[in-house]
Amino acid sequence: MIIVRPHRVLILSGDREIQRALKTVLEDWPPEELYVDLGVDQPLEAPAKEHASFETSSFSELGDATLALGRGRSAGRPFSVALVDLALAQERARQVISLLLEHDLALQIIVLNTSAEIPWRSLLGGFAAHDGLLMIRYPCESMEVVQAARALANKWQFAQERAAREAELEAAVSARTMELERSKQALLTVLIERDRMEAELRLAQKLEAVGQLAAGIAHEINTPIQFVSDTVHFLRSGTTDLRQLLSLLEELAPELTTSPRVVELKEEIDLELLDTEMPKSFERITEGLGRVRVIVRAMKDFAHPRQDEMSDADLNQAISNALVVSRNEYKYVADAVTDLGELPPVKCHVGDLNQVFLNLIVNAAHAIESAHRPLEQRPKITICTRREGAQVVITVADEGTGIPEAIRSRIFDPFFTTKMVGRGTGQGLPIARAIVERHGGAMSFETEVGRGTTFLVRLPIDPTQTSAVAA
Repeated sequence: MIIVRPHRVLILSGDREIQRALKTVLEDWPPEELYVDLGVDQPLEAPAKEHASFETSSFSELGDATLALGRGRSAGRPFSVALVDLALAQERARQVISLLLEHDLALQIIVLNTSAEIPWRSLLGGFAAHDGLLMIRYPCESMEVVQAARALANKWQFAQERAAREAELEAAVSARTMELERSKQALLTVLIERDRMEAELRLAQKLEAVGQLAAGIAHEINTPIQFVSDTVHFLRSGTTDLRQLLSLLEELAPELTTSPRVVELKEEIDLELLDTEMPKSFERITEGLGRVRVIVRAMKDFAHPRQDEMSDADLNQAISNALVVSRNEYKYVADAVTDLGELPPVKCHVGDLNQVFLNLIVNAAHAIESAHRPLEQRPKITICTRREGAQVVITVADEGTGIPEAIRSRIFDPFFTTKMVGRGTGQGLPIARAIVERHGGAMSFETEVGRGTTFLVRLPIDPTQTSAVAA
C-alpha cells in the first residue's frame, strides 16, 4: 500500500516568483497572520510546521518535470499533485498535460490560468473525461490553492490505497484460485488413480474367477481326453494285430481268402480302402488329441494362480500359451509369426504377464481386423523376443491401421478406447502397462498410420537385483 506523507507537489512554472509563492503557501500553511486576522489562537487541527501537508519541487522546464516524475515513481515517492502555470504552456497546454499524464496517469493536475482571456474549453476541453484535472484563476486567495491541492492530494491518496487494496484482494483471490486448482487437480488425480485401481481389481477378480474356471475345465477335459487317447491307442494296436493275422491267414490258407464268400465280404467292406485309410485316420486322431492336450496345457498354465512371490518363468512358453488361448481371436484375420530368441528364466508373476501378452495379441488382431485388408492379403502378427543385457525385450507387431497422431498420447489412459461399444473397455493397455511397470519394466510403442503398430515390452531378468542396484 502506497502512503505518502507529506504529499509531494510538482510546480511547473517559468516564473520564479510564482514558484516561491506557491511553495510558501503549500509548505507553510496556515500562515500566522491568518489567526491574528481572525482574532483566534492557532486551531488544534492546524498542521504543525514540522508535519507539513505538502513537500514541493519546482521546475521551469517540462523535460525536468517529467524526469522528476519518473524518478519519483521509481523511488517509491511519487508526486500526487502538479501545479501547471499556463503562462509556461501557452499554446501547448494540451501537449504539456498529455506528457505529464503519460509519465504518471494517476497524477492530479491543477492548471493555473494567469490570463483571463484564455478560455477553459479551448485549452482543456479534450480532458473533460479526466477527473483529476482542475483549473483555477491565478492569482487567487492562498486558501483556494491549498484547498484545491489538499482535495486532489486526498483523492490521489484514496485512489492509491484503493488500487493497492484491490491488488491485494486480486492477489489473494489468485492465490486462492491456484490453491483450489491444485486441490482440484490432486483430487482428480486421486479419483483417476482410484478408478484405475478399481478397474484393475475388478479385472483381476474376473481373471481369477475365469482362471479358476478354466483350470477346472481343463482338468475335466483332460480326464476324458486321456480315456479317448488310451482307447485310440488300443484300437490302433488291435487293428494292426488283426491285419497281421489276416495277412498270416492269406499266406497259410490262400484257399480260404479266395472263396466266393470271403471275396464278396472283402468287396463289401472295401478291405483295400480300410488298409490304406485306417492308419491315416489313427494318425489324424492322434494329432487332434495332441492339439487338444496342448490347448488344455496352455489353459492350465495360463490360468496359473498368482503367487505373492515372484518366481522364475519361461516367457517364450508363456507367449506360446497366450497364442494358443487367443487363437480364436486372430485365426480368421491374421497369421501369427514368432521369432522367439533364447531367453533366460525371468523372475516375475507369470500369471500377470500372461494377461499382458494376451491383451497385446488380441489388440493386434482387432487392429488388423479394422484395417479391412483384402482376403488375398493375409496380414501377420509378429512376436519376437530377445535378450538385451539385463533385460528381455518382447515385441508384438501388427499390420493394422496404425495409431493416429491425435490420440497417441491417450492410448494408455484408463477407459480410453477407439473400439466400438461392447468390443473394448479401455482397460487393457493401461492395466498391461501397470503390470509391466510393477515388474520394473517399461512399455512403449512405435506406429505408422496405414502400416501398423509395434508394442515393445522391456522387463528386467531379475527385478530384485535391478531394485538393489538402483537403491
